[in-house]
Amino acid sequence: MVRAALVALLLCAGAVFAPAHAADGNLVVAALQLLEEHYAKPVDDVGLLNAAIGALRKSTGLDAGALPDIPDGTGASASLMFLDAFDRAVQSAAGSSTDLAYAATRAMLASLHDSHVNFYEPAAFLELQRNLAGQASYAGIGVFVRSIKTPDGKSVAFVAAPFPGGPAARAGLRRFDRILRVNGKDTSGMTAGKLAGVLRGPPGSSVAVTVKRATGRTVTVSIVRQAIQIPPVAASFIRPGVAYVRLLGFPSGTGGTLRTALRALASHAAISAMILDLRSNGGGLIREGRLVAGTLLPPGTVLGHTLERTHPPAELTSDGVPIVPADTPLIVLIDGGTASTAELLTAGLRDAHRGPLLGEKTEGALGVALRFPLPVGGMEITVSQVSGPRYEQIEGAGISPDLPVDLTVAAVTRGEDTQLEAALRSLERPRASIPRVPVRRCSTWRLLPDPTIPSLSCAAAGRWNL
Repeated sequence: MVRAALVALLLCAGAVFAPAHAADGNLVVAALQLLEEHYAKPVDDVGLLNAAIGALRKSTGLDAGALPDIPDGTGASASLMFLDAFDRAVQSAAGSSTDLAYAATRAMLASLHDSHVNFYEPAAFLELQRNLAGQASYAGIGVFVRSIKTPDGKSVAFVAAPFPGGPAARAGLRRFDRILRVNGKDTSGMTAGKLAGVLRGPPGSSVAVTVKRATGRTVTVSIVRQAIQIPPVAASFIRPGVAYVRLLGFPSGTGGTLRTALRALASHAAISAMILDLRSNGGGLIREGRLVAGTLLPPGTVLGHTLERTHPPAELTSDGVPIVPADTPLIVLIDGGTASTAELLTAGLRDAHRGPLLGEKTEGALGVALRFPLPVGGMEITVSQVSGPRYEQIEGAGISPDLPVDLTVAAVTRGEDTQLEAALRSLERPRASIPRVPVRRCSTWRLLPDPTIPSLSCAAAGRWNL
């Protein structure tokens, strides 16, 4: 699950629409109304509805003559014109009106090019809500899977992390096991998202997973699926005094769980250094990200800034008293699956000079979103744009590591975590040799690439010589 099925900095929103069993064009109109009310930027109703009409054309094969665009300046009647186009499309569609409504809604939201504006079908929306609440959210084997590209462009899928105590871990699946077949079906070329779907199934059902180990040995294991509750924190000593902490997400309770885990480690031995692994962490609740930051940073450390349509910029800061001393060496592991709340935490640690970032560029998917039910399923909407501590853009740009280290197919095949090994080597060097974020002179930054948002001078931003 590349974004690891952990999708956003989300908070709970109340019910807006009563649920229904079938979808029609009103699903698109309801989604548009929520965008008008809550999206962080002004929306172009006609442009959005025309994106939905484009999806109707693609689904039905009708051309612009049969399903023309809604003219600019149409005003309040634009939604009625779309509903008329939808009814005409249904008459020519091979599939159901629900399939057509889903496709049109997705296309409309995708036209915003915003990582935190998404449509979820009913089962996926329920899973999202349960996941963020820290509850069992789906039935499967309990792994994060990741896919990386070979030099010729083929996808290679492997176990990025078995969940501690989960069905896959109990059955003996290991990190970097390459997944060759599921129930005898070849997985070559499958994306991580598609493979994750294949591994899921009804609780109590069995799935045969064939993997290839670093030794070259091919093993098939039978795993009984169960309801999966993603454990947010895994912590242990990877070497004497070196704490290895992996955060798999930011569901409710993550901050408290991390504090408990660190105290438990410290009760056995002093923590002389720490590796924080945020790889494949797709995010979660923003309040939990602030609490996690509070374990490592002074209270009130700036992690980023929010900007809403009708409000001035506001700071997002760390929350709580640190329990890891400031002079404890820290290295943060990141990759292309590090997103959302994990990127907010990454940016805050980087700008506080808490420790170098090692690995690969993060996903670039950062925003504060709310969840809303729709007539069928639900959606998330960016209600606040988020910049980094220096008002730098992260959405669509990502965060580059201080120490770039790629995880290659060759390394996975050998079963070598080259990024973790590089982190351990860096900790062995004198601390003065570990790179820090360079000092940056002040300049004028635009909060986000939007003409409706003014540029701020350093004085206005209150951030000098960062």
